[in-house]
Amino acid sequence: MRALKFGGSSVGNAERMRGVAEIVGQQAPEGPLVVVVSAVGGVTDALLKGAEQAAAGGSVVPALARFHSVHREILDALRPELGPTRAAEAEADLSALERELEDLLRGSGLLRECPPSALALLSSLGERASCALVYRLLEARGHDVRLLDPKTLIRTFGSPLSSSPDWAATREAFAPLRDDPPPVAVLPGFFGGDANGRINLLGRGGSDYSGAIAAWALDADLLEIWTDVDGIYSADPRLVPSAAVLPEVSYEEAMELSFFGAKVLHPKTIQPAREKGIPVRVRNSFAPDHPGSLVHRTPLRPPAACAASPSCPASRWWTSPAPAWPACRASPPGCSRRWPPPTSR
Repeated sequence: MRALKFGGSSVGNAERMRGVAEIVGQQAPEGPLVVVVSAVGGVTDALLKGAEQAAAGGSVVPALARFHSVHREILDALRPELGPTRAAEAEADLSALERELEDLLRGSGLLRECPPSALALLSSLGERASCALVYRLLEARGHDVRLLDPKTLIRTFGSPLSSSPDWAATREAFAPLRDDPPPVAVLPGFFGGDANGRINLLGRGGSDYSGAIAAWALDADLLEIWTDVDGIYSADPRLVPSAAVLPEVSYEEAMELSFFGAKVLHPKTIQPAREKGIPVRVRNSFAPDHPGSLVHRTPLRPPAACAASPSCPASRWWTSPAPAWPACRASPPGCSRRWPPPTSR
């Protein structure tokens, strides 16, 4: 069993969704897959803006029109491949979500506020819409696909907008899928459900977290995070021209990098995989042949001289084969190539 998570840029239009289907098609013969899907890029932010405008007494039309146009444009582009029956089913799915959105926005306008539980429900619509399209596309490609409901699988408690997983209940909910997995399962990311079946969001980095939770609950062999960069970089390539993609890092290194600003993986995504020793591979859906970065249990590299600042007086250094790591452990004053090392060093 593998878990594949696709971010918003990876499902941003019809061509990108076809790319997702290609990746799934290449990996499906190797064993069961759970495919975790984010909202189309920009949709969740637009939904939140629409809720804010509605609560302030503004028109609900712009948010409804944006939601409609983004997903119908993708559907129209996919229609020849889906065929009339699946296209009609996808259209019905999207229409139901649009009606739900309109009800939520108009309710917010009447109340002059959008309560947390309503905002959580509204925020889930992007993932549910993108999954409706990806699900039908995978069906059209001949896959035996099951669409999963996070409300009943990823069990949560706490704030509707930033809840925590109930790990024991989640593992129990996934048991039938663990025992008899479908060839391909599609799971909307970003949210789960509480004990009463109400939608709770998983907070910042929620879709990646959904992938990690599913991988953990299914005892997956691998979690792949498909995004729009080639992997985890040694430094921000916008600031450090010599930054390189790291072929592999340990869980601890990846968590340290994410805590100090690396945006590819959220720290909470790594922890469930680390607990069970599930490797996490970060890959680029725009360059699917690139091997990406593998996060797993690796031995710590021995201290070595820093390739960027060999004369620096700091006592210990963190580098992989030079010049992939451009900075030292101490990052002393005056060093322009700072990058924090793992605390375990």
